[in-house]
Amino acid sequence: MLRKSAVCLISAISCAALEIDNARDQRLETNSARDISIWRSALYPVHPKTDSAVKLKVYVESRTPGAALSLQAVLLDASGKELKRVTESDFRTQLLSRCGELPELTRQVPYVANAEKIRIEVKLAGNPAAVKIQSLSLHPDRQAPHFSGIYDPPEPSPDLPETLRKLSQVTPAEAWVERGGKRPRLIVDGRETAYCTYKGRTDFKVFRRAGADLILSHVSGTTLFWSKPWDPAARRPDGTFDFSRLESELARVHANNPEARVILSVECDPDDRFLEEHPDCIFTNERGEFGVRRDCGFRGFRKKHEPPDTQKQEHWAVSYASTEFQEHIAAGLRALTDFLKKSPAGNIVIGFCIVGGHDNQFVQWEYGGERGNADYSPSHRRALQAYLKEKYGTDKALQRAWGDSGVTLENAAMFTQQEWRARPLNGLRNGTGLKIRDCREFISISTARMLRRFAGELKRNFGRRCVIQTFYSSAIWPQAGRLALAELAKNGEIDIVAQVSDYAPARQLGFPGASANFCIGAAHMQNLIYVQELDHRTWRSQITGSWFGACEPDTPEKFRAQVLRDAGMSLAHGGDGFYFYDMYGSWYHDKQAEAVIAEAVRAARWSQQFRDAVPAAEVAVFLDERERISSMETAGNATVTAWRLSGLTPDLYHLDDLCDPRLGDYKLYVIPSPDTMTAAHWNALKKRAFQPGKVVLMTGNPGRYSSENIELPIRLRPMKESWNEVAEWIPDADDPLTKKCTGRLGVSEISIPGSGEVRFSTQRLRHYLDDPSAKILARWKNGAPAAGVKRSPEYGTFFYSAPVDGLTPQLLYNAAREAGILPVSRPGNAVFAGNGVLAVHRLDAPVEVEFPVDMEFFSSESERKIGEGRKLALALKIGESNVVLYRPKLERIDDEKK
Repeated sequence: MLRKSAVCLISAISCAALEIDNARDQRLETNSARDISIWRSALYPVHPKTDSAVKLKVYVESRTPGAALSLQAVLLDASGKELKRVTESDFRTQLLSRCGELPELTRQVPYVANAEKIRIEVKLAGNPAAVKIQSLSLHPDRQAPHFSGIYDPPEPSPDLPETLRKLSQVTPAEAWVERGGKRPRLIVDGRETAYCTYKGRTDFKVFRRAGADLILSHVSGTTLFWSKPWDPAARRPDGTFDFSRLESELARVHANNPEARVILSVECDPDDRFLEEHPDCIFTNERGEFGVRRDCGFRGFRKKHEPPDTQKQEHWAVSYASTEFQEHIAAGLRALTDFLKKSPAGNIVIGFCIVGGHDNQFVQWEYGGERGNADYSPSHRRALQAYLKEKYGTDKALQRAWGDSGVTLENAAMFTQQEWRARPLNGLRNGTGLKIRDCREFISISTARMLRRFAGELKRNFGRRCVIQTFYSSAIWPQAGRLALAELAKNGEIDIVAQVSDYAPARQLGFPGASANFCIGAAHMQNLIYVQELDHRTWRSQITGSWFGACEPDTPEKFRAQVLRDAGMSLAHGGDGFYFYDMYGSWYHDKQAEAVIAEAVRAARWSQQFRDAVPAAEVAVFLDERERISSMETAGNATVTAWRLSGLTPDLYHLDDLCDPRLGDYKLYVIPSPDTMTAAHWNALKKRAFQPGKVVLMTGNPGRYSSENIELPIRLRPMKESWNEVAEWIPDADDPLTKKCTGRLGVSEISIPGSGEVRFSTQRLRHYLDDPSAKILARWKNGAPAAGVKRSPEYGTFFYSAPVDGLTPQLLYNAAREAGILPVSRPGNAVFAGNGVLAVHRLDAPVEVEFPVDMEFFSSESERKIGEGRKLALALKIGESNVVLYRPKLERIDDEKK
């Protein structure tokens, strides 16, 4: 279905704003996933050599999650030929995540040579939805200067000798992690402690008043080797180390918060001299070119004789697997711990956070996988050979696995780019495919071992118990260099893993939220504390460029809505705390910001106290951690929005956790595309989930990369390769799982480009159901069955969707009801309830929550009781958030203790 406006007469545009009156009250509507509704404006002359800006206000009357809206501007020449089309820079921002009046949409349109006319288009597609244009205007683009921020002076430095004297009287602090009940617990100075932390160097008193006494240092004298203008390194030219700046910073922390305990961020990057002397340790591509970083980002590759421009903060990128690099850093870590043992300032240090590399988080140097993230440096190759010897033991075993009679443990090398491009669609089970898998797996394993090497060095030399923190990612936001969680957790060297909250669009108000973007349950199974980085800007924060991803709020109310949603959803999913990261200083130096921080801290401490007393989750999601090692597709990314809008708050695990006997019992098991599922995984799932009354939802390509065949209850057949396919629910399927399910399977994986055709998921390997005994619930465009269900009194309900992203909020809600679960809310809003914390961000209809048993409800602002019972209505406008603290009635808690 294609709707277009009539082409209007050409009108003139002056330097003043032009209101496009005939756009007002125009209505766009779609009724299926394949519909596209388009409104086009008249043609307007372009003001010569002047950039334009288009501004649109719309009201969303209804939307099925997965619908998308696009504002596009088209520049044409005198003949009507299209010269340039400006659309959203990130197609994810097209998703209609909320109803009601949207924030004003703006499209900046740079002038191009020979452009004489401009046309504006509004497009709606992707799922059933209806929107009405409220206003549309065309302006000369006069961009205002970026906001320069509000800065207050940092808290003052004290008299150093006097403060060191006081610090000498402090009992050396200790911290460790111990397992208690279902999860690990952070112990600081003998007391269980919620991880509520400030990362910054300006507002120690603000966070003290807000109740956060843990400090994560920032630019405080713990950069070991690589000097920057704003952060000189501790190592002197003569090879010795000077930690006097660190000592002063610790003294300043103590003077402004005597109760503070500090985790030191230690930057573990090598200096230029080391890399010049050890070129084998530089990240290298197949052509022998060296990787270049600029500050914390990756800039690409450069020939060896073209050195980086250090004036622009360019440097060679190090190979993480290099043993020479690791020993270089270890020497600096030993010098740091030696200093801390001698200085009274070290008495308040309880741990270390390992930072460095790409994005200062040791992400693999290339985010994308176009080259397979391969490192061809001699240092990496030596480390890879050592790993293969550990894995295979003999040349013959390696030759059998890789299908290469000439390969040995001494000459094995990274896969070639030709091998990477020719990798098979249906698996990396043997031969060259297994070679690729081994090499990609080592990228993650080597990074985990590097982090453990640094952690072990710190723990061995510090002289007392301490905790080690690092950044890491999971199968929700999979990064090829950080997908070996069990390897990272070996031997207890790492204690805490952190993940930064997602940026735009998830962080924008009106979207489901940016946090809980880690398999938190998987971390807990490995005895790791999980914390969320909240680098949320405030209305005080300087805007340094045109990047919109940080989603800076322009009012205190919007800051509160972002933080309560994102801190609350992490706690509700089982997160152990968070830290507020102030990159520039003075972001939070305001009473209204302080009040929001205090609310979040209050929620974290409440969760710590009551999370084992409230009902546990009855839904679990299991994501395949190794999927991204074998593939560029990511089921976690594709399905996360579905459960965030479902009214459910699942526990989040990795596929391997199915085999762990400590895993709890659930009623609903959700398993998006378990590509590397083995017989052990499958047998564990059958034992746990194939029981009367339980429900299993599975999508995608089970066992695609496994050497073992998995026989599902529903028989599948592969389809021919298709690049723009979509599956839709059968409207009259008459099944409890598809009640109120409309449109397509999946809620993301869509874009509206400039062409008329809407683009859906680029899933390369697809199946259809070939099983007469299955009830078909959805079909591909060609009519082939795309999803179906089988039910049995013996094994319960098994649902399968061929699309990897084939989960929707309504499907998950229905599946929960079939499994005997009462979802806390109807689908459509972002509602998260778990571990004593209820976090709500309204996106659609008014929010009412319901619990299976009576609860007491308390305000996160005051901890004042605001109600009790099973139900609670929350008075919120669309785009507003709230956090409510809950617990069972005290007599129930007492009975359970007895």
